[in-house]
Amino acid sequence: MDRHACRFSEWLEAEMDRQPSGHSILAELEELHKTLHIQAQQVLACHAEEAPDAVEAGLAELHRVKDRL
Repeated sequence: MDRHACRFSEWLEAEMDRQPSGHSILAELEELHKTLHIQAQQVLACHAEEAPDAVEAGLAELHRVKDRL
């Protein structure tokens, strides 16, 4: 799940290019977006390993990150 290949990333990168550097809200969004993709990769790995408890916990964390976005 390449975070640079999703639509949100395309929008975010374009906005970051348009805004002055150090724009804190965009930097925060970028970090949350990165975290979202990392968490999604972890959930997929747990699913592939057939670890349902880990998948459930990972999904809960994924939703927490999503809610912060």
